[in-house]
Amino acid sequence: MPSLSLSFAVMLALAILLSACGGSGDDDAGQAEAENSNRSSGSTEDDSSDSDDSADSDDSADSDDSADSDDTVLGPETKAVEPEIRADGLELAFVDGALGPARLGSTIVEITAALGPAYTVTPEPSIRVDFPAGYSISREGEVLFFAIEEDGIITIFMTQHPRVGLDSGLKPGTGLDDAIALHGEPTFTFGPEGREFASFADGTGAGGAGGGGDGTVSVLVAIGQFGGPVGIYETLTELAETTEYQLEDANIKELWFWAS
Repeated sequence: MPSLSLSFAVMLALAILLSACGGSGDDDAGQAEAENSNRSSGSTEDDSSDSDDSADSDDSADSDDSADSDDTVLGPETKAVEPEIRADGLELAFVDGALGPARLGSTIVEITAALGPAYTVTPEPSIRVDFPAGYSISREGEVLFFAIEEDGIITIFMTQHPRVGLDSGLKPGTGLDDAIALHGEPTFTFGPEGREFASFADGTGAGGAGGGGDGTVSVLVAIGQFGGPVGIYETLTELAETTEYQLEDANIKELWFWAS
């Protein structure tokens, strides 16, 4: 009996020992699993943080690119500036040898640059039957004036447009009575090609049929659009002159501006 009790005691002790070892192993395994879980969680948080940082960086880069793009799109203004129209209807006035910014004695390249992108300059093979080729200057499809070129230099401007004229307000379409009120009594000359010219008491129109000096002006007149003559001549021959005229429907038909 004592031997049996001893064996039972030994077996009981071994069972307790094995039970203790098994619990410890489970604890160790649980701790290891918890640590692994913590590491995994920390890694996920780090990855999430890295992803957020990357997204922020990408957003920042996109924002910078967008700003650069906007700067390019909204660059310097290139739209043509609309010319100002005076109260008397003039857009281009002839003053001191220049029609607006376009100066006689310049090249067509210089005149084109001076006028700017609001105006279109077009080569023309023929301007008048007795004048050489030149250029038309237009805006929004309307020809405002012609430029006659000789030896690479613009020497004459011609206009029949009512928005181009003298600084006094004299322009194509002005009635003869209004022209007289502006510049005094006229003398009429019947010139080449059936053209009729008027020169006024203050010297306006002194260019006549052939110019006459730097900055001078020739004033062509008509009855209505194409009729005439305005002057009353004893004999209607070339270069005939008179100071007598008919006023009804008489008007300024065309202006020529001359360089020396």
